[in-house]
Amino acid sequence: MHITHRFTDDSATIRIEGLATRLRMLHLTDTHMHYYDERDGNMVEGCVDFIKRREAHMEQAGVHYVPGDTFHEHLARAATERLDLLALTGDIVHFPSPASVDFVLDEVDALGVPMMYTCGNHDVHYTNEPVNDEIRLTRLDALQPLHDGDPDCQARDLGGIRFVSVDSAVPQISAKQVEFVAGQLLENAPTVLLT
Repeated sequence: MHITHRFTDDSATIRIEGLATRLRMLHLTDTHMHYYDERDGNMVEGCVDFIKRREAHMEQAGVHYVPGDTFHEHLARAATERLDLLALTGDIVHFPSPASVDFVLDEVDALGVPMMYTCGNHDVHYTNEPVNDEIRLTRLDALQPLHDGDPDCQARDLGGIRFVSVDSAVPQISAKQVEFVAGQLLENAPTVLLT
């Protein structure tokens, strides 16, 4: 199998010999959506504190960046590209607030493209919480609409390519995840690993 790559500042083309169809994927990571509302309960104060600190830092740096606007712009551009897959990997939300998850879901649903999502460390904990598997496990229910299946690892076949996602939010890879990936690689298909 022969594979060639071509990159620009905002795209990559990977040609895989023998594939019957062209496949288009948008990969977004580290968007850090940080919406919150009353559903966050006693975590609201930490959410507000983070946003104030972030805005002060951005102002000091002379940068105006609104994660939700940028996310929307990327998906609007993608809507014109006839995508086959949207890959969202790690720190899509800055904390697992229902408002952030709702925002991402609304945007993705409007795009109407299959999605694979895997968590990053910020997706699974609120500001000032430790990053560990115990906290991660308590927060996964809030993220269920995004990962829509097993949050630890998933696989999807599209156009002759196997896409495998592995959650490395803790950051550790479990024996279950290693076994899953090894099993996926036994299929001997071109594989894209998303973490």
